[in-house]
Amino acid sequence: MSISFCGIKKWIVLLIVFAVAVVGFSSMRYLKEEQDITQANNQVEDMVKSKEVEQQTAAIDYYVEYKLERDRIRDERQEMLRQIINNPETGLEMRQQAQKEVVGISQNIEKEMVIENLIKAKGFEDAVLFMDHDAAHVVVKAKSLDEGQLVKIADVVSRNMDIASENVTIIAKK
Repeated sequence: MSISFCGIKKWIVLLIVFAVAVVGFSSMRYLKEEQDITQANNQVEDMVKSKEVEQQTAAIDYYVEYKLERDRIRDERQEMLRQIINNPETGLEMRQQAQKEVVGISQNIEKEMVIENLIKAKGFEDAVLFMDHDAAHVVVKAKSLDEGQLVKIADVVSRNMDIASENVTIIAKK
């Protein structure tokens, strides 16, 4: 059996074309897998970034939501007091008491704003003040607070509210 040189050339060319096709196909699969891995890595990075943003937003939302809720409740209280004040059937003593409460609410709004801003001026990102008659509770945006920071915050609150620093509760919340 004799094989011609032209026949061998055709087989060699065919084998080379086949080899190139296999290598090309393998390369395409490898590139596709690499793209899939890159895409998966990007999705994981996006999820991590999204989670970080979500956590930051949750922390911000706590402070914003509390202040908005505090304002809403205060507005409702002031509206109720205005109705008492403006009601012609309200007695003089009750009207005067309602007027004192409206003034007290306004003074508390100012105190809260001043104290929260002074705490932020001490280097904290945000703070929320809960005022009682003879006590205050402060939530400060921080992972933790050391003794010096606690003293500074208690001092700001006690001086501006005219209460003893023992009556100031401070909580760190990131």
